[in-house]
Amino acid sequence: MTVSTISTTLAHWAHGLALSRVPDETIHAARRALLDTIGVITAGAHHPVTTKTRTAFLGAGGQSSVSGGGSSGASTAALVNGCAAHAYDFDDVSHTGIMHGSAVIAPAVLAVAEQVEATDSDALVAFVAGSEAAYILGDALSHRHFLKGWWTTCTLSGIGAGVAAAKLMGQTPAQIAQVIGLMAANAGCSRSPFGTDGKPFLCGFTAKTAVEMAQAVQATISGPVDAFENESGFLSLLNDGHFDRGVLKSCGEIWRLVDPGLLFKRYPICSSAHAVTEESAVLKQRHGFAVEDVAEVECRVPDVVAQSLVYDDPTTPQECQFSIPFSVACGFHHGEVSLSHIVAGKEVARALRETMAKVRWFKDDQLSTEDMRRDFPECAKVVVRLRQGQSVEGFRRLATGMPAAPLTDDHLADKFRACVEFASGSTETASGSAESILNLAHAGPWRNLSHTVKTLWNSGEGRPH
Repeated sequence: MTVSTISTTLAHWAHGLALSRVPDETIHAARRALLDTIGVITAGAHHPVTTKTRTAFLGAGGQSSVSGGGSSGASTAALVNGCAAHAYDFDDVSHTGIMHGSAVIAPAVLAVAEQVEATDSDALVAFVAGSEAAYILGDALSHRHFLKGWWTTCTLSGIGAGVAAAKLMGQTPAQIAQVIGLMAANAGCSRSPFGTDGKPFLCGFTAKTAVEMAQAVQATISGPVDAFENESGFLSLLNDGHFDRGVLKSCGEIWRLVDPGLLFKRYPICSSAHAVTEESAVLKQRHGFAVEDVAEVECRVPDVVAQSLVYDDPTTPQECQFSIPFSVACGFHHGEVSLSHIVAGKEVARALRETMAKVRWFKDDQLSTEDMRRDFPECAKVVVRLRQGQSVEGFRRLATGMPAAPLTDDHLADKFRACVEFASGSTETASGSAESILNLAHAGPWRNLSHTVKTLWNSGEGRPH
């Protein structure tokens, strides 16, 4: 008698998933995620870390499109495009497990779909299957895994990417289970690279590994289907044995692309910095004080935010993306954080530095309870003390873009166009692309979407960053 494992359970569900069984609301959510990811890949195509990765790894041959120009084999395309997707930390976030799912799963899907000449519908259902698998695991493992220091974008999103790649290759449930097992056995990426080139590079490297694990199983290399349960396996080593097996029963009943849904970012910074940025901008607008009037700023944040935003005196663009003082200063001075502000982070302006020096922040245990972590995981309280003696304060439970405060389709399409304009300096290509990608679920050959991404990613040298 065959014993059912976590890997085999997920594999059987993913293998049997057809687009006709996916609710329309979930299909729409998946299209939004793909649109957003292709946009941020386009924006990140000529980021220095993407350029270095493309130069180091891109070889001749292959039919999978590479952002920044050219084509390659599927695994290299997944590497470069995954790196580009996360280069500006502008990609979506799931708070089931706390991970950047689409930045790993979408590059694997796009690369393998072109290689196997899949249909648009096949690509979409593979993306749904991979996303749901990753988020189901995140739900069952709880935030404990992330808070222990593991980077779920690699440890869990990579498993989802492996599921998606294997499904596109037409693998059996037994094969998909082995891909899951290999990715789980290979997991173990920590959050130590935050604020370095390693963060986007490892995002792309995880997408590449997922494709290669699926290719390995396709070549009859076997993997451990008990990689989670094994006494030396994932659960024991990476999560103190904790796993809510009841969550597996919700496969196909709860669609986590919709419930709880994804955070789509307004700003190209860590999602943990969004609430503090937005609340800083709102306080200044609401109370009408000048930046020069600010004497001191106090921010109180939950543990998830405190563990992510670790740079109080950032010296590089990457460090700026993980900095509470930088985010507050941009909120006061600009009312937002844009791609151009991150690029300018190579030399943070003196005015921003002066404001940053006034910011102090603290981890607040009252914001870190299980209930708060579930409902408002990246909230922020901001208190501004003015030179005139008065204080103003605000508490932002949810940043705009969170599932409970979502970006509209129009706003998401505007973000897509802004990403393309940032990359190319032109809005001509973007005007028609957003609609075509949002309509990805419609029947039609893969070459339609493939043509779209090739057009975006072969549009010149890009802006110097």
